[in-house]
Amino acid sequence: MMTPMMMQTIHTQRYQSGNSATSSSSSKKSTKQQPSSSSFRFRGSGGAAALRKSGFNGDEKMIKRRRGRSALMSAAESSSEETTGDFEAALDPVYKNIFYDVPVSNNGARNRLIICWKNIEDEFEFKNPSTLGGLKSPEFLEMHPQGKMPLLVTKDGQAIPESEVISQYLCDAFEKQGPSLRPETLEAKTACNLATRWHDVYLTPIQGCMYRGPMSPEVRAEQISEIDRLLDVMEKTVGGFEPGPYLCGDKPSTADAALFPTFVFMTHLLPKYFGWENVFDGRPSLERWYKHMSTEDACAKKIKMEVMGGLMAWDESDRYEKNGLVAAVANDSFQWSY
Repeated sequence: MMTPMMMQTIHTQRYQSGNSATSSSSSKKSTKQQPSSSSFRFRGSGGAAALRKSGFNGDEKMIKRRRGRSALMSAAESSSEETTGDFEAALDPVYKNIFYDVPVSNNGARNRLIICWKNIEDEFEFKNPSTLGGLKSPEFLEMHPQGKMPLLVTKDGQAIPESEVISQYLCDAFEKQGPSLRPETLEAKTACNLATRWHDVYLTPIQGCMYRGPMSPEVRAEQISEIDRLLDVMEKTVGGFEPGPYLCGDKPSTADAALFPTFVFMTHLLPKYFGWENVFDGRPSLERWYKHMSTEDACAKKIKMEVMGGLMAWDESDRYEKNGLVAAVANDSFQWSY
């Protein structure tokens, strides 16, 4: 158990410019987070600006917090060991992990689904990248050189990009909270990793053909055809785990989190704009899984509503007329429906 003096030392290190200290958990539910040497971290003036815009600190706020903590430390000096846990929880209640994302993002939605499954929403503050000036702002690029969503910034200032890396971090950092989200058998683990791989390496790079533009009709049609093929590949990958109800057995996994938000995209966009009658035609395992996620799993239902809210906003904005998608699909010399 950490003493108040140890906590004060960590607190002082946390605010030193250009340095990042590993902090202890802010509550009994949090797991200690040890950043790796290869992770992006706040450094230099740009990093400091990012920290301030993120709500981590500011001179006036820092002074007020230090005064409050000083009072808490003084009161805790005479506390018994039994109350030390409560003291640590109260010591730093304002610091949270910050998750940069937008509701319609299917890649960020996989992380939000894991956060929901593990019941750790109170550990996070969700922010739009626009609060830092956007994805291509110097502050955001310092933390994520690719300028993409999502991005997780931990309590101690560790910046973690890439959705699957964030997923694995969440499973490790909050290992004792909620389901493990990692299959137990070797067969299920392999299927989980493979389904995620099919999605991340082959499907995600071409998903934009369903909603982006401008794009040549030839390229769009080729990528729509590839989505149809990849659906068959994923059906074969998870087909041996009946009756589920999840992709790799009777418990949710990181593969469910990775695939589900993208399937929300496909089940909305492919029928509505490309004329597909049924995304799951000839794919009974995926159909059974998606129905369970959409109707029985409370967290998945929540995430689906968030993503659908963004997709419906796109529908109402005439996005697809403006970016040329509607005109391209009107060209019947290409196959759009499968």
